[in-house]
Amino acid sequence: MMRFIFFGFSLIFHPIIIPLYSLSLYFTIENYNNQILKNNIEISILYFHLLIFVICILFPMASIYIMIRSKIITDFNISKRKERFPVLIVVLIYYSLAYIVFKDLNENLVQIIDNFLSLLFGGLILLILSLIISLKWKISLHSVGVSGMAAGFIALSTTCFDILNLPSSPRVAPNERQTSMQ
Repeated sequence: MMRFIFFGFSLIFHPIIIPLYSLSLYFTIENYNNQILKNNIEISILYFHLLIFVICILFPMASIYIMIRSKIITDFNISKRKERFPVLIVVLIYYSLAYIVFKDLNENLVQIIDNFLSLLFGGLILLILSLIISLKWKISLHSVGVSGMAAGFIALSTTCFDILNLPSSPRVAPNERQTSMQ
């Protein structure tokens, strides 16, 4: 039973799905740029999800399947450290492609998805670091993916203050503080 639960968590938080989670979470942020996108009929948020799904999930999964069939890797879990290198290279290529596509889209949308591009770029940097570290040690790519997404949204919170939709703390002007003390 526990093995089934762990397998479920492993699938839910699979590193290859993290970009889709990031995009979905990004569009829940209530900021001006996202409101413009949500109100624009020509540009559907579903289109962005479809792009991420195809480039960052479908293409890498198909490539991993081809690698398994051609005996480059032994299993989908990529349990051997030496087998991670070709898989991470392929995923890096697809994520770079996603970054280029979204960067081009961003140019057409007048820099409206700059914040999401920052998340994608952070993911690319993490992927490169994971690739380098995996040459020597076997690391948890699940942890890298989830913590990278969390760190990206923490960094984003410095530019989008209402990420959690929490009310901001009231600020008291210095003059009001003096009158309330008397």
